[in-house]
Amino acid sequence: DAKDVPKGPDVPYVPTPSSPAIRTTAIDSETNDHISTADQSVTIVDTVSCWNLTVGREYVLKGVLMDKATGQTLMINGKQVTSETEFVAAGHEGTVEVEFKFDARELKGKEVVVFEALYEDEFKIAIHEDIDDEGQTVEFKDPKLETVALGKDTGIHEMLAADKVTVTDTVKMTGLIPGEKVTVTGSIVDKETGEPIKNVFGNAINEKKTFTPDAEEAKVKMDFSFDTKELEGKSVVVQQTLSWNDIEVSSHKELDNADQTIVFPEIRTTAIDSETGIHNSFADSEVTITDTVSYKNLIKGHTYMMIGTLMDKETGKALKVNGKAVTAEKEFTAEETSGTVELQFTFDGSALKGKEVVVFEDCFYEDKLVAIHADIEDKGQTIWFPEIETSAADSETGANNSNPDEMVTIVDTVSYENLIKGETYKVSGKLMDQETGQPLVVDGAEVTAEKEFVAETSDGTVSLEFRFNASALKGKAVVVFEDLYYQDKVIAVHADITDEDQTVWFPEIGTTAVDKKDGDKEVISEGKVTIIDRIAYEGLEVGQKFTVKGTLYDKETGKPLMVDGKPVTAETTFVAKEAKGTVEVEFKFDASSLGDKELVVFEKLFHAESKVEIAKHEDIDDQGQTVKTVAPPPTPQTGDDSTIGFFIALATMAAAAALYTGFWRRKKKNDDSEE
Repeated sequence: DAKDVPKGPDVPYVPTPSSPAIRTTAIDSETNDHISTADQSVTIVDTVSCWNLTVGREYVLKGVLMDKATGQTLMINGKQVTSETEFVAAGHEGTVEVEFKFDARELKGKEVVVFEALYEDEFKIAIHEDIDDEGQTVEFKDPKLETVALGKDTGIHEMLAADKVTVTDTVKMTGLIPGEKVTVTGSIVDKETGEPIKNVFGNAINEKKTFTPDAEEAKVKMDFSFDTKELEGKSVVVQQTLSWNDIEVSSHKELDNADQTIVFPEIRTTAIDSETGIHNSFADSEVTITDTVSYKNLIKGHTYMMIGTLMDKETGKALKVNGKAVTAEKEFTAEETSGTVELQFTFDGSALKGKEVVVFEDCFYEDKLVAIHADIEDKGQTIWFPEIETSAADSETGANNSNPDEMVTIVDTVSYENLIKGETYKVSGKLMDQETGQPLVVDGAEVTAEKEFVAETSDGTVSLEFRFNASALKGKAVVVFEDLYYQDKVIAVHADITDEDQTVWFPEIGTTAVDKKDGDKEVISEGKVTIIDRIAYEGLEVGQKFTVKGTLYDKETGKPLMVDGKPVTAETTFVAKEAKGTVEVEFKFDASSLGDKELVVFEKLFHAESKVEIAKHEDIDDQGQTVKTVAPPPTPQTGDDSTIGFFIALATMAAAAALYTGFWRRKKKNDDSEE
């Protein structure tokens, strides 16, 4: 009944052996330990053990938090932190919990002690107020995390976005409790959004490490391995949390902390020819390609090295000129995280007609590769070296032979490769005299043509027409030279004086007519005769089929020779095995009624497929084309001996004359042959 306990509000508490007594144990409700975190909402549960109580009697426990450092009542926002609990004793001994809920954000590093007093009918009958009692004490630890994330291989904050990389985060912790197990949990987040970076399986990238520190400070390393191909131009932040008993007590989650950040630089390149300003370049002995490299997500103030290499698109290997790869490099300091830098490649490109080269770029920081742009299909990185081929033909024959008329049209079809779709180009052509290698001049002017066109595809054709007077070009050949321009800059040339596809020949023919029987130029006007006309030609396109058509003319009348009411004609078709050669035409006809005449052979040469005339030889006074018909001698008549003798004498004289004439005729032939 505790009759020996003095009562009264003004009576000081003086315990006796039989007086009620209390002891307290204070812990944080979340950590379940004497350690708490300085959060906005903290609950300390003080478990009060009581004895010497009177069963069935009502009691009140009243507690207050004390600042251990000062020994004074703890004040939060100008107020004491107190709590009380009423209970009815169910036995002489028991436990009662008293909860203190408060804002502890100002208590980092402090210790608070719970003082408790037991009241009965407003009289204090027991106390437990020991500022040094560890059981009554809760420590507000201020554990801190500092992390430094670096590429495991590079040792720097910059990494190459690749299939798999490893980031090593070194976590330094302070404010730990030696012997108390803790857990460090790390995660990778997108710096821009704060959202977790996920692996190929769609899971967040987390790592966890649990350990028991033996001092208030500790350091651990954690590796995060993940695919970063999609992270070019992005930055990630390694975030860490520290937990006791699965309760987070500290974290380091600053998105703008450079030490926690890994950047994945991005570079993109645009290559152009320094003269044309576009992706077309002229394959000459000195080519300069300017590659503008746009970079993103570099670290401001860092010094980088950009190294470029030209690649042969066809082989996928480094382009080599004179046995050496074509490279360029430039060191620069990033004034901003994003910007541009230019590299120039100067080299001999004369062997690159029709080829494509692609610029590959690598960006280094402290000899560590941090960004690449190496896409063999990237058109922005590509330079095309155009190539043109030309095929010239007469507009009428459709072949490389043309008739030397007063007005001729040569069509040159220019085949091009490696132009840029949608760009405007100009092709300019000039006719060259193959014999002199100089521009063909007609009526005091060079023969030229040009055409502007838009490339609808990268490969295609465009045609030019050259109209001119070719009447002076018998036996000559002209060659079409073409230049391809972009904005007055030459980007391709086709100028081969020996190229047969570029060449148009203007054929010339000459004829020699003889009697087939004895090869001379006289034909006896009796019965069937054959005149052979041998046509000498030059300037034909090898492999093409041609037709020679001839007509016999009566020199006296200047008109075609008529036999049985029809003109005497002949023709033959042949394939030119050489540009220069001969072909024969035979005229077979009945010469019985011709007597003494001079016959002249007129010949015309036609392109067989197009049936277009391309040469002729029609000179009524040309002795080479002329054959004489001679009336046969009169037939002898039967008569007296004197008459017979006369004819015998005449025959003898004729025979002698024939021998004489034959001798000189053979001599002349031999002389002609020697000539």
